[in-house]
Amino acid sequence: MPGTGDPLPVSVKDVKRVVEKRFEEYGTPRFLRSDNGGEFLARTLVVFLSARDTKPYFIKPGSPWQNGFIESFNSRLRAECLDVELFHNLADAGIKLAVYRRSYNEERPHSSIGYVAAATYGACCRNAGRATPSLHSGSEMSQPTADSS
Repeated sequence: MPGTGDPLPVSVKDVKRVVEKRFEEYGTPRFLRSDNGGEFLARTLVVFLSARDTKPYFIKPGSPWQNGFIESFNSRLRAECLDVELFHNLADAGIKLAVYRRSYNEERPHSSIGYVAAATYGACCRNAGRATPSLHSGSEMSQPTADSS
C-alpha cells in the first residue's frame, strides 16, 4: 500500500491491460510465464489468455530460478537504479524509472543477445520474420570492428 513501504497493489485489470497491449505490440505467445501472484491466477486473466490460445505457465512456488530472465532484470534494476536513486515522490519515481527503462531497452548492451540493445535486437527479430533469430545470422547483428568505427 502507498506510504507503508509495500509495493503498490496490482490488480487483475492492470495485468490484463498490460498483457493485452504487449500482445498487440509483439504478437500472442503460446505460453505466458509468471509467478503465482493472485493477479496471474485470477479467473479473469486465465479466461482472457484462453480466448487468445495462450496457456498460463506458472513457476513453482519458491523457485525464482525457473524465471531467470526476470530475476536477472530485477537484480539489475535494483543495482543500477533503485539503490542509486533517491525518489522524492511517486511522480519523481515514475520519471526516473522511465529514464532507466528507456536506457535499459534502447541503449544498454545486453550480453544475452550479443551485446546489442534490446530495441535493436527486437527490430532485427521483426525484420527477420522470426521470433528468435540467430545472433550470428546476419550482418545487422554483427559487432562493429575497429575499421568500421
